[in-house]
Amino acid sequence: MDFIFEVVRREEDWKERFIDRMKLYKEFYEDFVQFDSGYERQPQIILVAEDEKHMIEIFKEIVTNKLEIKNIKLYFTADLSQNSTKLNKSLVEFGTDSATGKYKMNNIDVKILG
Repeated sequence: MDFIFEVVRREEDWKERFIDRMKLYKEFYEDFVQFDSGYERQPQIILVAEDEKHMIEIFKEIVTNKLEIKNIKLYFTADLSQNSTKLNKSLVEFGTDSATGKYKMNNIDVKILG
């Protein structure tokens, strides 16, 4: 499996730059052609945030600006999550809570990262 890591930092105008990058990713995934960009299949994108609060801010920008990408899950991680001795639980995805209808963070157990 191929991965793309997009590292997001809270710099000046980070939201605008992030939105521009996500538009490019959205176009890349929606118009994906095998081997056109060197990938046999769509790579998994992982957004690297500074911390959990930043993950939420990033996700909010994605939803607010309608930058969800069809047919691919967006996974998130944070800097300190990568310092663990085991990385299999270092990824997070956002899903809808069936009881409340609100978004919530869910830890993902990824066997290949164990």
